[in-house]
Amino acid sequence: MRGLRAHHAPYALCVLCIVFALLCAVPVGALGDVECSETRLVLLPEAKAIVDANRLPRLEASESQLQRFRELLYHYSDLSDEAPELLRVPDKSHISNSDADSDPDGWEVSPDHAAEEVELLFNALRFGYAGYQFFGGDAAFSAAKKEILRELAELGSYYDTIPNWRYSDTIMKYLGFVQDSHLGFGNRRLCEHMRFRFCPHYEFTLSADGSYYDADGRRVVAVNNEAPSEYLRPSISADGEIVYILGVLSSERHQATLLELQFEGGTSEMAWLIPADEVQYDNEKAYELTELEGLPMAICRTFRASPETSEDLNAFVRDAELLRQKDVVLLDVRSNPGGTIQYGQEFCRRIAMADPGPFTMTANLLTDTALVLRMNQQAAADSRTDWLARTKKERDHLIDPELPGWNISVSLGECAKDTPFILVLMNDNTASAAEALIRCLCSMRNVVLIGTNTGGALLTGNAGLLRLPHSGIAVRIPTMIWMDVELRNLDGIGYFPDFWVHPDAAENAAAFVRRYVVKQPVSEH
Repeated sequence: MRGLRAHHAPYALCVLCIVFALLCAVPVGALGDVECSETRLVLLPEAKAIVDANRLPRLEASESQLQRFRELLYHYSDLSDEAPELLRVPDKSHISNSDADSDPDGWEVSPDHAAEEVELLFNALRFGYAGYQFFGGDAAFSAAKKEILRELAELGSYYDTIPNWRYSDTIMKYLGFVQDSHLGFGNRRLCEHMRFRFCPHYEFTLSADGSYYDADGRRVVAVNNEAPSEYLRPSISADGEIVYILGVLSSERHQATLLELQFEGGTSEMAWLIPADEVQYDNEKAYELTELEGLPMAICRTFRASPETSEDLNAFVRDAELLRQKDVVLLDVRSNPGGTIQYGQEFCRRIAMADPGPFTMTANLLTDTALVLRMNQQAAADSRTDWLARTKKERDHLIDPELPGWNISVSLGECAKDTPFILVLMNDNTASAAEALIRCLCSMRNVVLIGTNTGGALLTGNAGLLRLPHSGIAVRIPTMIWMDVELRNLDGIGYFPDFWVHPDAAENAAAFVRRYVVKQPVSEH
């Protein structure tokens, strides 16, 4: 997959670099406690052009965009076909998150029982899945159900039982049109993920005329017979210099990619692209405030609230007020799989002293089906009943009068300007609520994203749980969908970094600050 926005800006970048001499800026030097009223940090033009090219224009909210969002929601004309009583998990068989992520290997199901479960599953999807209409509604899901039942019937003509792995394969095959990281069947997610692959053996520089040169001074005229910019991504070298590397996004199923580098003069070389390695982090704490080469570094590895993490996550929010007083902050959310979005939202509010973020539209399903699915994830049996009764009592005041079963809300957000300079470290395991944090940060002026594309798990949320009664397979069904004004689905693709850097190269970010971030008096900004 090509066409990454930041990589089509070489000419604009060169033009902006010309104005460098007009900036009256001084090097950052010792970073830390400088009053915001006296100076402000800015990027040098070469770096700023790359960051700006990787940001979509900020669009103002409009009634027409909200209407387009509402059209992506299923319009329930009749809720009498719900069967929530069939979906409730017995109190004695609560499904934990870890249980929902495991397949009962070796278990089997009869063809008749499988067909019964498929009917139950698709009824739950229709009334409980917030992305149902977004991915095609009745037409798409009914066609998928028909094909699944047909294939199960064919299997039933040969076998008395169907292994769960084969059963899962059948479900996944015909629901392949869904691209939603939060919708899961057993230990599988209905989403194809795109992973960054790069070649670590080449670094290129960009000249003023828009040409790319390798370390030996050879000019690259094409890559795979296409323009070099289609494959060369802005990166940061070990000494903090902006360079360009060979890289593409491709699906998880591809193990390597071979590219032909074509140089001026007719010579060529082959380059293998490999996946960016998965990096394991040893932090025992959910959050830690430390420093890297003199820069304050906030490391947050999860937003999942639990008795073990709540104290750390509350400290993450509180420390935003301390970090606001700094010139530069490194925010490390690599391998943060998400959790509760409120931690990231409140962090942004405190570090910006505003309500930053793009305009977002959220729709929560409040049908009986959705509520039972949500209730199934409650850990204690007594809290389940209390939660369901309380939510049903409040439901009538929350449901949109024009869209039965839905509660719709909007967040206006704003572009925050008075913030420290924030460099975000991220990778392909940064997902869900951590991506919501990144979306909010991107509405701020002084933010740079460094690493690889995030995991892509932001379209839906608030997943409920369904356990199929005969196979025992657990199904995750998201009951909430939310989008910004772009109405884009980034699941499986994620947010792109401004600079594509191997995930374990945090030192590159610190070196980048010393080279490209400068202090400038407010009067000259």
